[in-house]
Amino acid sequence: MIAPGKLQRYLLALVLLCCAPACSRQEDDYISKYCPGSCTVIKGHLTDATGTQPVAGVTLLARWHKSYSPGSSLSRKKAFAVSDADGNYTLRFLLRDDELSEGVFELVTSLEQETYTSCFPLASVYIGDIGRDTTVIQNITLAPTASATLDFTVAPEQGLRQGDRFQAMFTYKLSPTDPDSCSQAFEFLLSSQEAYETTRTFLLPANIPLALYIDKTKNGVKSREKKTITLRPDERSTYEARF
Repeated sequence: MIAPGKLQRYLLALVLLCCAPACSRQEDDYISKYCPGSCTVIKGHLTDATGTQPVAGVTLLARWHKSYSPGSSLSRKKAFAVSDADGNYTLRFLLRDDELSEGVFELVTSLEQETYTSCFPLASVYIGDIGRDTTVIQNITLAPTASATLDFTVAPEQGLRQGDRFQAMFTYKLSPTDPDSCSQAFEFLLSSQEAYETTRTFLLPANIPLALYIDKTKNGVKSREKKTITLRPDERSTYEARF
């Protein structure tokens, strides 16, 4: 048995521990799949790399995070579904008032991330792109993947000026039957005359043509370079870009 004085100190220690930055809290915020109204919907279908064969039995979860920063204090599981025999799934949920003004939504699947690709590789929908009575389409193609790393360097002494711009963008179709192209991009806007280096890695589908566009605006002059590449499954390629 803990003495009264020690009990108070023990409870205080628990409170301090649970209020520490590393603590987080998860809540279940599920509703009936038959949403009563003003609902948000995330839906799509899962297919294999040919784009013709549906993939059934994959579990998908929609989850809201108050923040993606380390030690985020709150997340809520909003809805879950399992893809049907036709590869289709639908997630319906009600947005709370605080979820309309802050946070990010994440689509989590029971798949290993390295085994599938989609038009939204991070599987995240920021709050500015989602609201009540909105529908977000998220199709997923199970296909071999590869990665491309962009080594980006800025050398301001090359006559660059503030406002100059650089963008690298990969575009592709996940399958021949997809009506639209997917894209992943990295963009840099020059705001100072200091040297700058960074790397960005893109998870991309293998065995299909990828168009890499390099757009630059230097001293008000625009230029575009295009490369077409095809990566092997599990290939790790590196590309250098200098601005």
